[in-house]
Amino acid sequence: MPHLPVTHVGSMRCTNIVIDVISPVEATEKSAVALFMGDTAPKLGRFHDRFVRSKGRWLFATTWQSQLLISRGRHTTKQA
Repeated sequence: MPHLPVTHVGSMRCTNIVIDVISPVEATEKSAVALFMGDTAPKLGRFHDRFVRSKGRWLFATTWQSQLLISRGRHTTKQA
């Protein structure tokens, strides 16, 4: 298999994770996320997920992300 060049190097940090158990088979999660990509400014946002339990395992049912845009000291949100 040929070696492919690495074009993106970065990391993601999730913080302030809050999980609410709705029932024995359903839960929701909210968290803040920071995506660091090389020398550029980090991209900030939030995750909103819903989980379901199936066959003894927790699975993602839905996921929603909003991106916080920071421009000249003003904050706006953008749905992804």
